[in-house]
Amino acid sequence: MLVIIVPYRARQQPERLRHMLNFIQTMIHHIPAAYIYIIEQADDRPFNRGALLNIGVQVAGMSDNDIICFHDVDLLPCADIVAEYLIPLPEKTVRHIGRAWKRYDSDSYLGGILMMRHCDFVAVNGYPNDFFGWGGEDDELRDRIQRAGLNIERNVYGT
Repeated sequence: MLVIIVPYRARQQPERLRHMLNFIQTMIHHIPAAYIYIIEQADDRPFNRGALLNIGVQVAGMSDNDIICFHDVDLLPCADIVAEYLIPLPEKTVRHIGRAWKRYDSDSYLGGILMMRHCDFVAVNGYPNDFFGWGGEDDELRDRIQRAGLNIERNVYGT
């Protein structure tokens, strides 16, 4: 089972609603069998992307070998990138699809769109819950993944 988890907040960015609607339509068109969870932060505190993603994993109720895809709402995959979502994911492997976008094209960055097995996410203790605002949570997850010795696949497409 493929579960796509999207952290969302549109409090001061009304364009995010358009992003979300486009995202849902695009993903249903390309990957109709995927389960999509939009996890919204509705309070007035700074955005906490890591906590939202962790909540999404809890809400989805997956088994160990189910695949989680953490996905930013403003990254819409084109047809050649969609294939990356459907390639079987080996055990102890994380796939960084977000690298297809130039702003995420770095060996030190691991965010935007990231896939991993549920059991591997649990083994690395998920995202940190204490990063508010933008940034840091992806770096901490990357460090946890590296400490656990998981393989990181980085796609080679460019958009």
